[in-house]
Amino acid sequence: MAIRKSQVSIQFSWIFILIAGAIILLFFIGIVYKQKDVSETRLSATLLKQLDPILSGAQLEEQALNEIDITSPAAMQFVCDGDESFYSIGDARKPTPTKIVFAPSEIESQKLITWTQVFNKPFKVANLFYLTSPTVRYIFDDSRQSTDFLEMIPEEIETIQCDSTCSNINDEGHDKERLISFSGNPSIPSNIAGKDVSKVSISDSTITFYDSDGTSDSSLTIDDSTKLGAIFSEDKETYDCNMNKLLEKYKLIAAIYAEKESELSEHFTNDPECSFFYGNNAIGLSDYLQTCQSIDECNQINDFSGQISDDNQRLLQQSCPLIY
Repeated sequence: MAIRKSQVSIQFSWIFILIAGAIILLFFIGIVYKQKDVSETRLSATLLKQLDPILSGAQLEEQALNEIDITSPAAMQFVCDGDESFYSIGDARKPTPTKIVFAPSEIESQKLITWTQVFNKPFKVANLFYLTSPTVRYIFDDSRQSTDFLEMIPEEIETIQCDSTCSNINDEGHDKERLISFSGNPSIPSNIAGKDVSKVSISDSTITFYDSDGTSDSSLTIDDSTKLGAIFSEDKETYDCNMNKLLEKYKLIAAIYAEKESELSEHFTNDPECSFFYGNNAIGLSDYLQTCQSIDECNQINDFSGQISDDNQRLLQQSCPLIY
């Protein structure tokens, strides 16, 4: 009987050791995972701090190109859906309530590429910010319009132009492919079928985004800078969200020039050489923009812009104070 009690005691001792060992092991595993989470959070915050001054600085720079090397690639999300606007890495998030950032919804890469273009209609309104990476390729059709856009886009951005049948398009390992057409719905080249491919077609005033299920939806575009915005945007919702941010900035800037035109018109009432060219077009643009709830409702922007530009040119010829 004593031997049996001793055996039972030994068995309980081993069970106790195993339980205690498991608890200790789980404790240290928990510490490791917690430390991993802390490290990832710190990395995310560091990357956001690295990107934020570039985004902020781009609001002031025209034609600015930046390449950002990332030592530890992490998935970055870019969200703009009307209700909220931010970019994030993991749990770290940076709100972008006023920044106009056209980008894919997610990028995971060792390098980010940022580029800006100014939006003038006819005066400067804002710098538009385009963000991408070498993991995203932009495939243009064989049209003359595509050639013109390719001449604008920096060579650091991954682009290629189709031949007449897109037989020159091969799978080169990109995470995302964007097809851009100036003649309707583009066909997906057979060599990249099955990959993450999105499509957009561009006309003079309309952008059409195509969903993977074959449906499509269109939005207004204004000039080359906003067409580029569509090219770099993930989808219609992201594009519209950023365009509506642009509209709000446009309303503020236009109101300033409308007030200036009104004051100049009043000041030069008795000077027919100048007063004739203060035609209230800047005021008309400002009033018109205020009626727009979204950018898709503002399809007369180019008309007003052209009239203000003509007024400004005539004022310059008459040596009169300019509207802008």
